[in-house]
Amino acid sequence: TLIDVVSTAALVTVTGRPGVSVSLSISYLRPGRANAELEVRSHVVKYGKKLGTIVTDIVDLVSGETLVTGTHIKAMSSSEQNLATSKL
Repeated sequence: TLIDVVSTAALVTVTGRPGVSVSLSISYLRPGRANAELEVRSHVVKYGKKLGTIVTDIVDLVSGETLVTGTHIKAMSSSEQNLATSKL
């Protein structure tokens, strides 16, 4: 859930639209330590009229090791509403 939410937020900051999930892939690279301080880093790799690709990493701040990495691909619809105006 964390990678889904953070990657969507990263896409919104670049495109102004949240997109619709097409694919979400998560790789657990190594175990985390109890009470570890973590940082979530997300960046939009590519976006266009049809698709956006976002990569999100969860990093241990003490060791600098990447614990988890996720790739999120989202469809960019021209009729898509902005999150601020959508109603659920």
